[in-house]
Amino acid sequence: MAIKVASYAGYKAEERPKAFILDEHEFIVHEISAQWREEDQDCFRIISTEGSTYLLRYARKDDVWDAQKLKDRKWETHHG
Repeated sequence: MAIKVASYAGYKAEERPKAFILDEHEFIVHEISAQWREEDQDCFRIISTEGSTYLLRYARKDDVWDAQKLKDRKWETHHG
């Protein structure tokens, strides 16, 4: 699914995502839990400030981002 991504650009373009818009909702990247480089794309497993985990992929050749929702973080409440 195509998305719009605000990214930090250091010495190279689109170095890492900071926020993204998906289905007209903005998500802020709280944490990048993993990142790796594949032949044609850069991949980032991120946790949003809402607690959801996404896989964001940047296709370098096409200059396009896409996203896949992986899971929601389950918040547990413990009673003493």
